[in-house]
Amino acid sequence: AAAAAAAATTTAERQSTKSISSLDSASTSREFTPSRISLDLHENADESMSTKRAFRMAQDIYTAIKEETEALRAEKEEYRAVLEKMRRCRQEQEATYAVAEAMMERERKELEELVEKLENESSEVLVRM
Repeated sequence: AAAAAAAATTTAERQSTKSISSLDSASTSREFTPSRISLDLHENADESMSTKRAFRMAQDIYTAIKEETEALRAEKEEYRAVLEKMRRCRQEQEATYAVAEAMMERERKELEELVEKLENESSEVLVRM
């Protein structure tokens, strides 16, 4: 029984040693073969290129947003300038209307005074006749 146990242990040790060595050789051959290194480099290069493309796209988007923001700010300033010009024009127009109304009121009063004076003169002429 002891001999059978020893034989089973020896067989199990040999199998585990084979498994370990086959794993080692497989991983070694996989990791260090030129084709595997080339594949890893291509995968890394692809990931790197993908990362670079994503970064460039992000930069392009940022640049586009920045340019659009600057364009909108410039447009906003133009809009403000137009609004200010419109306010000044309205104020000038209101001032012109106020002056015109004052002139018309003064002329109306002058005409009323002239009409009154003419009526008084015509009454005097009629009285003399």
